[in-house]
Formats: sequence, structure tokens, C-alpha cells
Amino acid sequence: MVLCAASRYEQKYYLAAEFEDLPEQIKAELQAACVLFTEEIGGVILFEFDDKGRLTISTQSRESDIMYDEIGARLKVKELQKNKLELFTQLELYYDVFFGENSDEKKAALLEKVKDLYDEPGEETLKSIEADEDEDISDGTEGGLLTDEEIDALAEEGYSRSGEDSDALDLADLLASLVIDEEGPDEEY
Repeated sequence: MVLCAASRYEQKYYLAAEFEDLPEQIKAELQAACVLFTEEIGGVILFEFDDKGRLTISTQSRESDIMYDEIGARLKVKELQKNKLELFTQLELYYDVFFGENSDEKKAALLEKVKDLYDEPGEETLKSIEADEDEDISDGTEGGLLTDEEIDALAEEGYSRSGEDSDALDLADLLASLVIDEEGPDEEY
């Protein structure tokens, strides 16, 4: 599935309609990368997702284009992959959630995690604190343990113990950076 493309020959940039819901900042970053590439190297650049959901970058030129720099194109693609790694990783996750295999199930599960971690962190933290009755939570002073009321207050503020479900937090942060909700990304990001 094509994400976007740019052509030096046509002086045009294309973003696939399926990705119009991406945040403006991400769309602008993709456009800048494509246009700058074609201005510097020439030819055509194409960002697309392969059948496994990986973002690939390919370039091509007209046979008659003697100004196209094939070696420079390969080097520039490697530079883009290195410098835009975080963006490309986020786009691959976005593609997997919205267009990949079992996307509806993945979307529902990931959105639930985001909701749990961002909308109602107090409830989840409180449940985990209550489930582990053997663990005492210190207030940082010598011998000072938090009271039930203090634990409740911390839970309402979104307190979490260190190391608590860090993979889920990382995943939720990544999704939140794409500002995914049930209709798709939020344009106001």
C-alpha cells in the first residue's frame, strides 16, 4: 500500500487518501522528506508498506534522466531511514493497527490500553496496589508508610510504581504520539 510519493518530473507530491487522517505534523514531515529528496537527487521517491507492514522507500528515474544520481539516491534513502527511524516506526504501528491483519482486534486492544493508562490511571493503579497486600508503599521518609487515604489520593493523580507495565506504557506513549482515537488520528495534534 502506497503511503506517499513525490516526483521531480511532475513537481508533485502525493499522499494516499487512506492516510489523510494522520496528524498535520506527520504529513508535513513526510512531504518535506519527499520533496527535499527529489530536489536534491531527482527522480521519483515512493514510500509504501510491504505485505508484512514494513515501510519501504524506493526510488526510480526516467531512462533519459542523466542528472539522476543513483548512488546518491541509495545513500539518501539510508540517511532518511536512520534520521526518521522513530517516525517510520510510528507509521508502521499506525499501519498495523488500522490496516494490518486483525486490525480491528488490535485497534480495540491498544485503544483500551491507552484508555486505561491515560484516561483512568487511578483505577488501574489502585487495583494493582490493592492486589498486592504484602507490599508496603513508603512516603520516602524513614519508617513512614502511606495511609490508605494517601494511596487513594496518589492513585487519583495517576501514581504508578516504578517498572509497572513499562511495555504497555511505552506502547501507549507511542500511540498517544499518533493521537489515535476511535475515529482515527486527531487533526489538532
